[in-house]
Amino acid sequence: MNEWLEVDPQELKKLAKLSHETHGGVEIILSLSPYDLPDAVRGLFDKHKDKFIIEFRYIQEEKLRTIGSDELNDLISLRIGRNSGRLYGIEVNVNKAKANAVAHTIRTINYMLDFIINQPDFKRKDNFNVAKKLLNSKCDSIFSTPKQPFVRRQKWPLRCGMKEREKTNGF
Repeated sequence: MNEWLEVDPQELKKLAKLSHETHGGVEIILSLSPYDLPDAVRGLFDKHKDKFIIEFRYIQEEKLRTIGSDELNDLISLRIGRNSGRLYGIEVNVNKAKANAVAHTIRTINYMLDFIINQPDFKRKDNFNVAKKLLNSKCDSIFSTPKQPFVRRQKWPLRCGMKEREKTNGF
């Protein structure tokens, strides 16, 4: 799937809401800036890098830096906004994923994001949480195409981890 999956504005509104309180009859809603909310997500296979890439699109683009892909974690690397620190992408090393199910890879991504989010001095917790929720809610669509070599090599799990799809679906 190379096309962007647009995020429903109502879903985005739910993801953006941090707290909703009433004080003295006044309703107070705290939410993320629209600039920190991905408005679309997509998954694609980069055959030159042999990586499956999950990308998040924002209102404003910026230059990126990549973290990860070292001896400790050669499965997943993250594309981070150089100035904002927003999560712009997740790269999965297909050769390292090998026979692991996509569900295992998604769990690994979730563990990695949770680890980063729970660092005491990490300042982009809300943005990473929104991106993580979006990834999990759109997981099937992100990995849905049989044209993706990464997907064809996997035992493709229904709902990214619940049950395996039947082989009659062409995977």
